[in-house]
Amino acid sequence: MGLAALALAAPLALPAAAETVRGAAWVQDGDTLYIGRERIRLRNAHAPELAEAGGVEARGGLRALVAGEVVTCESRARDRYGRLVAYCRAGSRDLGEAMVAAGLAAKRAPRR
Repeated sequence: MGLAALALAAPLALPAAAETVRGAAWVQDGDTLYIGRERIRLRNAHAPELAEAGGVEARGGLRALVAGEVVTCESRARDRYGRLVAYCRAGSRDLGEAMVAAGLAAKRAPRR
């Protein structure tokens, strides 16, 4: 590969820039929330949909975790729906891990 080809390919090999969103969160369901207008999917947890068994309870659990907290979400990717797929924390607590520990979501392995 020539030097020019390497120069053109180099930017493609770099990971996507990290995005950090921080603020008060509004919970849509057990694994999706909003901070401002940004829709965010928890990267490390999969909760039932609202219409599925346990969906309403999962949403309530995530609401309780973020109530009165500043939520910080860090991401390097978006899903096919345009949502940030992020690790989110309220204080020092990882929201996905807390949802899994409470039995309200299943562990979802990060995609690479």
